Amino acid sequence: MAGIAFDRMAAQIPGPSKRKPNRSGLERLRQGIVLDGETFGSIKATLDRRTGANAWFTIGIREGRNREIRRAFEAIGLQVNRLIRVSYGQFRLGNLAPGKVEEVPKRVLRECVGKSFPADGQPSSDIQRASPR
Repeated sequence: MAGIAFDRMAAQIPGPSKRKPNRSGLERLRQGIVLDGETFGSIKATLDRRTGANAWFTIGIREGRNREIRRAFEAIGLQVNRLIRVSYGQFRLGNLAPGKVEEVPKRVLRECVGKSFPADGQPSSDIQRASPR
């Protein structure tokens, strides 16, 4: 794989009545941020559009810790009103309804994962499987 893929989110930030996003705050996120002694990796935030009183950002993260985006944006003075997952790594969610799943074809997995994905789609015997809870 040619690099680590980002998970993508769309974030709605309230507009004029609240603090506006600024470049220095977004640069802090891009460089990584420490909150309550916890270090978060780079968060890529791009302003996509303003609609009425809101600003919409596309967010790219590699880790996805508990409330990571909300906490990081709060640290730079911005409140996230709404957060929508757009993709898991290379896999875009598109119109997939909440709570629904869709099988990824083996051919697509092989293209994304490369040689580490077995041709028959079955895990090799040297991979430990998680035990049921």
